[in-house]
Amino acid sequence: MFKKLTTNLENLFTMTQKHNKHVQPIREVIRGERAATDLADMGITLEFIDGTWHIMAPHLEPVKLQISDIAHGLVKYRSVPKDLQKWAGLLLCGSGFIDLSDCEIQTGWDLLLNALWDAMDTGAFSDSALHLAEELAK
Repeated sequence: MFKKLTTNLENLFTMTQKHNKHVQPIREVIRGERAATDLADMGITLEFIDGTWHIMAPHLEPVKLQISDIAHGLVKYRSVPKDLQKWAGLLLCGSGFIDLSDCEIQTGWDLLLNALWDAMDTGAFSDSALHLAEELAK
């Protein structure tokens, strides 16, 4: 019984370490501080085919993001429409490795979420969303 409990705790510790190791690099990709291709180093495979992301993120607990992480990315990619489209699509399709639930309860989330949808669709978003993103990114 003790050996099984010890093994379970060791497995939990290993999974926690693996998750914690990926939190910062994933957050950096979302913030636009790292290339999305760096996700491959964490076992996350990305393919952008015909305007759609195909994402596989095996064995990872999704990383909880803050609204400021999204704001940083919006500010970073705003002037490069093609990159903005891909980045926004990555966020909106990335539920296998990111968790936006904390963002949903933060002030301004609706505006930034609409900005993500607009960015994915057109490569641009509203000035009001940009203003909010710039404020949150400070």
